[in-house]
Amino acid sequence: MLSQWVIAQKELYDSPVVLYKSQKFGGIGLHTSGLNMHFSYGKYIDATHIRTFGIEFLNMKHEKERKGYNETFGSQFKDPKGYYFGKVNSFLILRPSIGQKKIFTKKLRKKGVQLSQSWQTGFSLGFLKPIYLEIINNELNYFPIEKYDPDNHTIYDIFGRASVLKGLNELQFRPGLFYKYGLNFEYANGKDYLEGIEAGFTVDLFLNKIKIMAETINKIPAARNKRLFINLYLNFYFGRKEN
Repeated sequence: MLSQWVIAQKELYDSPVVLYKSQKFGGIGLHTSGLNMHFSYGKYIDATHIRTFGIEFLNMKHEKERKGYNETFGSQFKDPKGYYFGKVNSFLILRPSIGQKKIFTKKLRKKGVQLSQSWQTGFSLGFLKPIYLEIINNELNYFPIEKYDPDNHTIYDIFGRASVLKGLNELQFRPGLFYKYGLNFEYANGKDYLEGIEAGFTVDLFLNKIKIMAETINKIPAARNKRLFINLYLNFYFGRKEN
């Protein structure tokens, strides 16, 4: 029994050590205000430290967004579509970043888990896209598309959202900075492959307030917009190492 244990440990720890130069990985994730897609390239500084360069695309929702439907209007053409009353802009963010990953524990078994921490920082390149809606007009046989104006469009004359592509030619740029910290749990079976999850938090700070929701509707206070966004996130990633 003891000899079998010694042989197993020898096979475990005496396996050839592979020195990697870089790694590439990407995936999808979710955070407390939306969804994201991400891709990163990592260059090994030494055996336990990796310099990373990344790009991430995500949407950022306001905490007061509530999806609704016009249930008082029936149409022979199509069913009413969901929309967010009071939401005047969608907010999209592109994050180019530089950072570092530090490996705490390496995988010693094929089915083991490698634990590491990572941080990234860089620019938050924000873009506001105006919301367009289909408006009810009983004199017409179709629903005209108009830019949402919460002071003029009520819950009774909104049929639903228009195409998400409507308004892309009216993007407004909003610059900012971000910081991201996470813990990585890598569980890929192959030595040259990456697969795992990352959990952590992000902080985005923009130069000006981000107008996602209308702050007043018919002179009545509605929602507060902000320039600081703090979120928790969970990312799923996969990729490979190169030597």
